[in-house]
Amino acid sequence: MNHSKLYDDFQGWFTADSTRLSKKTVEQYLVIVKNLFAYMTGFNISALSDFSYESFSRFVQIKPNKGSYSTSSINQRVAALDIFFSWAVKERFVPENTNPVVAYKKMGIQPRRIDTQVPNEEVKLEILTNAQQAKLNSEIQSENFLPIRNHCIAVLILSTGLYAYEIVNLTIDSIDTERWCITIEKGGGDRKRKININSKICKKACLAWVEVRKKLLGSQVTPHYFLTGKLTPINRKIVYHSISQKLKKCGIHKKQNGPDILRQTAIFNMLKEGHTFEEVSRITGITTLAQLQKYKAFLSEST
Repeated sequence: MNHSKLYDDFQGWFTADSTRLSKKTVEQYLVIVKNLFAYMTGFNISALSDFSYESFSRFVQIKPNKGSYSTSSINQRVAALDIFFSWAVKERFVPENTNPVVAYKKMGIQPRRIDTQVPNEEVKLEILTNAQQAKLNSEIQSENFLPIRNHCIAVLILSTGLYAYEIVNLTIDSIDTERWCITIEKGGGDRKRKININSKICKKACLAWVEVRKKLLGSQVTPHYFLTGKLTPINRKIVYHSISQKLKKCGIHKKQNGPDILRQTAIFNMLKEGHTFEEVSRITGITTLAQLQKYKAFLSEST
């Protein structure tokens, strides 16, 4: 994975999802993550999963000029990297059992995390209401490629619960418009996940985007499903930005203003419609019982 692209993807997600932090703190955290990649280059660490406890500890505690960071600076650095590596694990760039922050925290340092700034019992899932979903699903009146693409991305996540990285990696062959299903490659490609598209709104949005995509490409050929105006593949930063702008245009203001809230709403809708946890896990790729239990609790509160 290209370090520059990985940083851009994280920056897009973090900038959109860190509304509880000050602008200055966001900037400081991003600098720390950017410096992490420079450190990896300097010490010939090729992948995030290659971090040892020792190399991670050195980066957190020792300044480039060999001096030591203060305790408050160390806590800030660990807090920033805790967020980054949690994101990297969630997006499957790093196996959960190779997260260096976990090993470091076991040594006794417990930094303040972004998701512990409010008591745990107050941290709840955010779900779009039926009215908000209707606004998001409303057919757009535009011939410009950008709103058509962004609308398709939004309703696709809302209908299927796809991750942002799965949206980025979709190819034209991933979506079967005859059977209306999506094939998602998992892991090394030896396993696949099939997701049915049942929403008429989503089907219509996909067909509209395919027509625009054909006009954009002309005689050119590319396997990537979603493209920029320059005919390059989109990245996570674009996904987060497009969803954020789409929500704002619909008058929807949430703490989470990126694709996560659409995925969470999709999962909630599946459970509400009677899908079992096993079915939801198969469709959405959720792998831990703890994640599903959060939805179960939310569902109980909402009924």
